[in-house]
Amino acid sequence: MELHSETPSTFRRFISSNGAEMAVAMALGVSSAAFVKVATATVFEGIFAALLNTKWTGWVVNINGFPIRYGAFLNGVIEWAIVLAVFLYIMSRVYHLRSLGQLQCEYCLTPMPERASVCGACGRDRIQTEAPPPLNRRQS
Repeated sequence: MELHSETPSTFRRFISSNGAEMAVAMALGVSSAAFVKVATATVFEGIFAALLNTKWTGWVVNINGFPIRYGAFLNGVIEWAIVLAVFLYIMSRVYHLRSLGQLQCEYCLTPMPERASVCGACGRDRIQTEAPPPLNRRQS
């Protein structure tokens, strides 16, 4: 079986694109959700069972003979809140890491690269307090 000559460059483009970021985010999300589900079922239920002298997952209300398991719903809400908190924390760290090496536009406060002279969002010229560093280009 012969590989196409474009395979490495196609793979490189995928890795450098948003597709790779989305794949990593999906993997983090799935693993975080699985971890939170286990942690909620083992640790948090045990702690609250000790405090309340009952397991909340067993809380049920019967309305006209139909059981409504609001304890299981409460468990789902707690899992969702923990996953959301973890996701927001991870995203805040990613945003912080992406903003390193960038400046903010003085007018619209949009992040922009250090070497930019015009803001891509509002189109205004950047106020430069010092000259940008020279480009490192190979001479051929």
